[in-house]
Amino acid sequence: MNHVSPDPMRLPAASVRPGGAHKLSGIEAGRGIAALLVVGVHARSHLFKGGLPSGLADLFFFGHSGVDFFFVLSGFIILHVHYRDVGRPERLGNYLRRRFTRIYPFYWLMTLLTLVGIGLSAHAVMPSLFQSVVSVFLLPAAQQPVIGVAWTLQHEITFYAVFLTLILARTLGIAVFLAWLVAILAGLFVPGFDLAVISSWFNLHFFVGMGAAWLLRHRTIPMPWTFLLLGIAVFLAAGTAEDLGLLWGPGYVTHLGYGVGSGLAILGLVEAERQNRLHVPRVMIALGGASYSIYLTHLLSIGAVWQILVAAHLTSVLPASIQFLALFASGVFGGWVISRLIEHPATEIARRLTTPRARPAEAASVPR
Repeated sequence: MNHVSPDPMRLPAASVRPGGAHKLSGIEAGRGIAALLVVGVHARSHLFKGGLPSGLADLFFFGHSGVDFFFVLSGFIILHVHYRDVGRPERLGNYLRRRFTRIYPFYWLMTLLTLVGIGLSAHAVMPSLFQSVVSVFLLPAAQQPVIGVAWTLQHEITFYAVFLTLILARTLGIAVFLAWLVAILAGLFVPGFDLAVISSWFNLHFFVGMGAAWLLRHRTIPMPWTFLLLGIAVFLAAGTAEDLGLLWGPGYVTHLGYGVGSGLAILGLVEAERQNRLHVPRVMIALGGASYSIYLTHLLSIGAVWQILVAAHLTSVLPASIQFLALFASGVFGGWVISRLIEHPATEIARRLTTPRARPAEAASVPR
């Protein structure tokens, strides 16, 4: 008997109260907001390098926190999407296909374009063989990929690798996750212990997201709007404290605030939506759908517009806030265009090529 796979971004009917399965549009919108934060902080950095007063851009000083939200969200999504695959090794192929096609095809295209750009530049230095291998496969090494922002994908791939042990065997996966947690805590508290990406405290965010997914699978979250607003308040409190210099950006306390705030917000966001108490504007859903492309490519768009402003001698004429808005808009719009023209088609082609074909007898029985 053939089973049609459910939409992975829908909560199963058994866990939805009331009614049937609900599309997680709020999660998609959350992706988009996180991408906007990252674009904002990098648009601000261009003004800062140019010696301009930041003004409006200073609001995005804490914009790197979008990465914290992405990590928590990733932990939630992976356990949510693959919850029923845990302890079912026959589902490993499906898991690997989904993770591969989500990350690598578009990333490889962008890496190739970056290497071509480096090769054409008169002053840039081509990466070493080791850095190239790390970049192509996103290995968990201390060496960053040639696309600077892709360091976060090294964490993603590490998380995916650990999670697949849960699919092979539940007991094995729990043991591996516990060992990973010990390595992360050792990286925090044991002097000299450093396994690069593997022991980074950033990985704790995946545990927060998985905890949120487990709770939503087994519990009804009371007063979801309270959880959502509390999460946003905790997140923004950490961001405001960082903007005011009360918290150190790279500090553990700062990122703990971002991680806890993200987890609470996700609990409230998902519960509110599955209770039909949340409506997400379509523009936010579209923004979330383009978030991966926006994240990977926004520096290219921002850099191009910045060079235009410099060449046209507009950096000394236009107010800093206008320049910031131009850089910010270029990062968002450029990423959205690339997602429509390149990312989504490349991902779709990769999924078609990697999906096993059903045998004729099986194909005939699948509903069309």
